[in-house]
Amino acid sequence: MTDTPRDPNQDPPRLLLVDSNRVFLRTLERTFHPDKYEIRTVTGILEALAEVSRHDFDLVICEVKFTGLTGFDFVRRLRDDPKRKDLAVVLITGNPSGADAERGRVLGVVDMLMKPVRPQLVRQRIRKVLEGLGCFDPPKPADRPLASEESPLRSAAGPASGKGAGGAAASAVSNGESKFAHRRSASNGGSIARILNASERAKRKKAAPCPLADPRMRKVRVPVFRAATHQILAQLSNPEATIRQVSRIVETDPGLSTSVLRVVNSAYYGLKSAVGSVSDACALLGLRDLGTICLGASVSEVLLVRDDPISRACWLHSLATGYIARELGALVGLPRNADPGVAGILSGIGILATVASPEINHHAIAEIVERRNCRWAEAERELLGFDHAELGGAIARQWGMPPWIGRVIEDSEDPAKVGRPDEWVVAIGSFAAEWKRPSAFPRHPDPVGAIRELAEVRPHLWAKVAPQLDRIATAAWEQPDPAGILTEKA
Repeated sequence: MTDTPRDPNQDPPRLLLVDSNRVFLRTLERTFHPDKYEIRTVTGILEALAEVSRHDFDLVICEVKFTGLTGFDFVRRLRDDPKRKDLAVVLITGNPSGADAERGRVLGVVDMLMKPVRPQLVRQRIRKVLEGLGCFDPPKPADRPLASEESPLRSAAGPASGKGAGGAAASAVSNGESKFAHRRSASNGGSIARILNASERAKRKKAAPCPLADPRMRKVRVPVFRAATHQILAQLSNPEATIRQVSRIVETDPGLSTSVLRVVNSAYYGLKSAVGSVSDACALLGLRDLGTICLGASVSEVLLVRDDPISRACWLHSLATGYIARELGALVGLPRNADPGVAGILSGIGILATVASPEINHHAIAEIVERRNCRWAEAERELLGFDHAELGGAIARQWGMPPWIGRVIEDSEDPAKVGRPDEWVVAIGSFAAEWKRPSAFPRHPDPVGAIRELAEVRPHLWAKVAPQLDRIATAAWEQPDPAGILTEKA
């Protein structure tokens, strides 16, 4: 690479890749190979600073977490250098909260990539960044999506109708998805105006017997969660946690190690060569998805009935809910130690447990839902005297999960019970997952109506998530399944 300024008409873009993990660097370098970029790679921040002082780059792609100087420190030093202050930087983070994204925005980075990185998506994002920097001509107008292709949810936060953010958003959902209107019934949980206050809910919970004590649940094996999963979830709630610390925990559990390696080597990530090291796999996945994989593997091992279609559908819906809830939690600024993605993944454990019970006819529940066009929980209460949300909350407590997770599982099923922001994002996640794939698992007769009600409850949160909900809900059904069950295309 020469030190001469780049000629945008002749020279390929020059990229500097910075990451402490050499396997990840090789994977990222191979990702850009078809694009013919000029690429240099370094494994430390000081090396990166030396490189940018010696050579001209169009773009630096840098991991955030390093021992000592971080990716944020790298950007700060660039901004303090008059010659390099305008150098474009893309940061890569494994932080599932929105804190890193906000720090990157303040520092003026041009984009943030979240681990795990999918090769095709990374190539598209970087190409778009380079177009904005003038390294490529932008696509012709004819190549861009037509305005009519935009999702009605994406324009929900706009003031076009003259209503507040929540009202405009709710109208956009309603108008854009009117095909669901016929599914709405009087049994859909009632108006949001009937939200139970905290004391009323507490009284009802105290009076109701624990569903796990029901005789029909005695034959269901609900053991305590594996220790390694608890340790990993605790690490993920720690802002100072590192990939190395988490990978060491994963390596102590053969089952989790197998799940992590299976997912990272799946077709979803499209890696050119197989990854055989757990530590390398963890580095490629990032903290963001390690919790999902380890938690999902543990739940599926305990409760998933793999040959039952209801169990499979519920599990895939729960995975999609967890993904959406985690993304929405970051958008609204929920703290990292209260990751709603965990509660989202566990939102269906009550259904998985009833399917696993030989004493419960879960197909009869499905028949009631189909015949009456009612909520799944309503059919459960008619046949069992309790619903999966109550059972799921009890299982979460038995597993030793933080108390807020059990509460979110119990309350986020019914829009009329949702109050707190963590409940809200999990509820939106569940209904959005069903909205995007209504044939997958019919837990609610009118998911779009439920989203509309929730938008009216917290319009300030809805204004933040509405523009991204369509994209996030679509991506949720494309995630790898840590249980090893492939998501069938609808």
